Amino acid sequence: MHMIASAASDELLLLYEYSFGFPAPRSLCVHSKWNLALGHIGLRRTLDAHDALLLPSLPDLQYISNCLRDIRVHRKNESEPGQLPHHLSWETIRHCGREDGAQVHLYRFIPFGFSYHKLPDTPPAAPMFRYNAMTKQYQQHAYPYSTLPALQSHLSPFMVIANGFDKYRRWLLSPEKLPDGPNFLARATNQGLLDDPDTKACFEVMLDIFEALELLDLARRQNSRWHPITVHPTGQKSTVVNKSCMIMYDHA
Repeated sequence: MHMIASAASDELLLLYEYSFGFPAPRSLCVHSKWNLALGHIGLRRTLDAHDALLLPSLPDLQYISNCLRDIRVHRKNESEPGQLPHHLSWETIRHCGREDGAQVHLYRFIPFGFSYHKLPDTPPAAPMFRYNAMTKQYQQHAYPYSTLPALQSHLSPFMVIANGFDKYRRWLLSPEKLPDGPNFLARATNQGLLDDPDTKACFEVMLDIFEALELLDLARRQNSRWHPITVHPTGQKSTVVNKSCMIMYDHA
């Protein structure tokens, strides 16, 4: 399963490259192992259809927030792409300060869009089952799945944030789906998803990161080096890029 979708638009990929310390436009490989999680494509489609989120740990979120703040300052002053200092480069920050050999991260599962059962005349949300390979038994977790243990994954928290940001934007563009109005925090709080104080603290920092990404996108749009591919009336592109040959910096 891809965190950043393989069909993501050129403009969205440019935003993540600009924000996450990539050296140049179109240098992000969506098939990198840091963006891929084990799982059937059907599971990814189900989770995306219901706007389910993975919420990184508070230390990882704070690290990302600090990086985006510093990257925004440096991008504003760079004269050429790829001039970020090494400590803000993708290769350095992708695991939030951890060494590449110790890159297991913890994530909370937030069933954000599963809460439709709170609306009138809708059935309750289905329970979730987790299989334990050691005991060969299934564990049942009722909505909102707060008893589900933290998920451990090699995924880069930056890629997980990108996945959540895409869903966040979709919700803001579809306020009719929100009985609480287009407010992510109010929605999650009213549906009982943030009863745990630690989860709520993480959720609030994640929303701050989403706002920082919006500001970074505004800055990116003002930099001609980070514009998407344009198509001329003749059908010719101003820049030719073969997406199957995008540079991959993760050689391991």
